[in-house]
Amino acid sequence: MPIHAGPAGARDAAAAVVAGIARDFHHAHVEVAWDPPRDPWSWTGRVSLVSPPPDACGETAG
Repeated sequence: MPIHAGPAGARDAAAAVVAGIARDFHHAHVEVAWDPPRDPWSWTGRVSLVSPPPDACGETAG
C-alpha cells in the first residue's frame, strides 16, 4: 500500500486483508461493505458471510 494512497485504496486493502483471513483461517468467503464515512479519517465496515466453511453445517467439533 503506497503511502500516498487515498481512502478508497486503504479501504480496499483492509477489505482484502479481512477476506484473506476469513479464507485462509476459516475457509469462508466474506464480503466487506463500507458505511459512508462520518469523518474522513473514520470508517465503519460490515463483514457478511457469503459462503460458510465446508464443515459449518450446524455441527460442533468434538
